[in-house]
Amino acid sequence: ADSVHLRSNVRVIGQDEKTILRKNAMKQAKVNNFLGYGHYDISVDNPDIFNLGDGVHMLDDNAGGFYTTVATLVRRDGDMWYVNRPHPHDYLERNNAKVYTLFPPVSAYDADDAVIEHLTIDGNKAENPVMLNGCRGGGVFAMRCKRLKVLNLHIHDTNTEGISFQTCESPEIAHCLAENCLGTGFHPGSGSTGFHIHHCEARGNAACGLFYCL
Repeated sequence: ADSVHLRSNVRVIGQDEKTILRKNAMKQAKVNNFLGYGHYDISVDNPDIFNLGDGVHMLDDNAGGFYTTVATLVRRDGDMWYVNRPHPHDYLERNNAKVYTLFPPVSAYDADDAVIEHLTIDGNKAENPVMLNGCRGGGVFAMRCKRLKVLNLHIHDTNTEGISFQTCESPEIAHCLAENCLGTGFHPGSGSTGFHIHHCEARGNAACGLFYCL
């Protein structure tokens, strides 16, 4: 129901095809109030469909890319939900604002020297028909991390990219397969330096295998 959140100096090790992280089915609701930049609140037309701890993605027709919110529901007060990360944009009901339970199966924010290896990520795109943009998502997504290692993963059928990292320093992506994803296979993103991608394969994805954002 939410990302595996990597932390600094933590190593997550699976057993290849025996360890599967599978994205659950997407839920959605319409925003029914103005939600402002820097706020943590979410007001929707059907708050009861969500649960504490759900990972969510919020956007409207005027907010995409880095201006969408990906966060975790951490508190409810009446019909109002609250998330753990502030909104980087205003979201308006008249601009078709929505909240989806979309998130990267594995994410890392401000984590140094984290490692994840030897497991399978199933994005379950059949039950997640809305795309999560690559600036905010991937089978593995990282933001502002140093020396992250992503090794020996099989990532398939995500409604986003295979692996995306943004403003990261010296990540290593090795021996990974990204296939049948709705975005690109591998996305070394804006502001990332010193990255090393090797012995990886991308096949059958909806966009390019490797997308280098300068």
